[in-house]
Amino acid sequence: MSQLDDSNFLMQSAIKAGHSLDESAMAFLYSTGKVELVLRNLLAAELVNALKPNRDEQIEREWKRHDLVLLKGKKATHIIEGKAWLHADVTHPTKLDRGGAEIKVAFEKDLLKIRNTQLEHPEAIGYITIILSSIDVSNCGKQLAKLVSYPNLHKRGIKDAGDFENLHSTARSLLTNFLDNRPEVLGIERAPLFTGKHSGMEVWVDFFVAEIGRI
Repeated sequence: MSQLDDSNFLMQSAIKAGHSLDESAMAFLYSTGKVELVLRNLLAAELVNALKPNRDEQIEREWKRHDLVLLKGKKATHIIEGKAWLHADVTHPTKLDRGGAEIKVAFEKDLLKIRNTQLEHPEAIGYITIILSSIDVSNCGKQLAKLVSYPNLHKRGIKDAGDFENLHSTARSLLTNFLDNRPEVLGIERAPLFTGKHSGMEVWVDFFVAEIGRI
């Protein structure tokens, strides 16, 4: 039995990874880049430190197109997929779960990848992780907005939700409901991953772990 059998262990490892750089550096990354790749690499390093794999075990990135996999010999025992979205994405049904919504489609693609690998490795446990982030651009000027990825989406989300706090709290509830309604999801872990400031603007990041389990 591995500690990684417990989804809470994965959550706590992600939180440690999400704080492994100083606050200003993490706030900058969450505000300006494709943070899922950065966090994946930090999480891989944290899992190596926490699990202390023996000779037969290893953490692999991009093994058979999976984001992270724990291998024992040539067998996959744990599969981790990761995606990153804005809180503002989740609050729009056309992006979350209606029709060809991006978040729903991405979830189902990750699910299919996990299930296909589990056909060859039936003992493997699957996890789909999701990062939600937002930055309070309510009062930032045009020059500051240029330093932020998708400033207009953040601004629209805050306006539609009424304020910044309501944006991320509403998005958390909506994504939780979305995952709760997926029959493939055995359990959900949810926690704040990071809070800080970038150029005076508040940054809020949440992390979700959806346990897919074995076939």
